[in-house]
Amino acid sequence: DDGAGGDGAGAHYRPSHPGARAAYGRLLTLVSGRDYLGNQPAAVLHSACDEVLSVLKDGGLRDPERKGRVARLLSGRPGGVSDAVYSVLVGHGKGCDDYEDFKARQAGGGAAAGKDGGGG
Repeated sequence: DDGAGGDGAGAHYRPSHPGARAAYGRLLTLVSGRDYLGNQPAAVLHSACDEVLSVLKDGGLRDPERKGRVARLLSGRPGGVSDAVYSVLVGHGKGCDDYEDFKARQAGGGAAAGKDGGGG
């Protein structure tokens, strides 16, 4: 299954409200920290955050599996993220409570990024 979702150039998650924006900003700060991905282009960091959120939001995974996948994404090894950092990541992931809506929009034809007919 090749559904990684990283092919669209501008298809990165964009929080839709201030609470999610703050949580995503903190996630981005953590991911871009020295201990993980560090000095990388913004597109790489945003893609990594998308992948981390995708794993955190995957209801088919148990926490140990989730933690291992997140650790591999950020450090290249299954044990590369401490329990404390993983807990912080989970908290930031919960703060991005509009992520699943974003993914649903992407799956439903995300080409209309700027103009969507029914906004709220």
